[in-house]
Amino acid sequence: EQRKATGQDPPYCLIYSIGSHGMYQWEDGMHKMIGDECEIHIFDPSQNYDRPINKERNMHFHQWGLQASTQPARDNFRSFPQIVKELNHTGMPIDSK
Repeated sequence: EQRKATGQDPPYCLIYSIGSHGMYQWEDGMHKMIGDECEIHIFDPSQNYDRPINKERNMHFHQWGLQASTQPARDNFRSFPQIVKELNHTGMPIDSK
């Protein structure tokens, strides 16, 4: 039985897309290829690029940027380990763009 990646094991498919700048062509293409079997997380700190269709497509927008874990904390920025922990994806395989 496959389950959603929201904290349940085993994960079925988890994708991180970093720095989309509101252009969803890649994410939409992934959804078209694999459907709702994957949970897609989109990250961009510049502004809120969320859209209503994301929820029904199992896409989740986060207004966060990626920073090195050695950098001082900044608003809307997270290190990769922080993102994984905050989204409860610890121990799950992640395919990245």
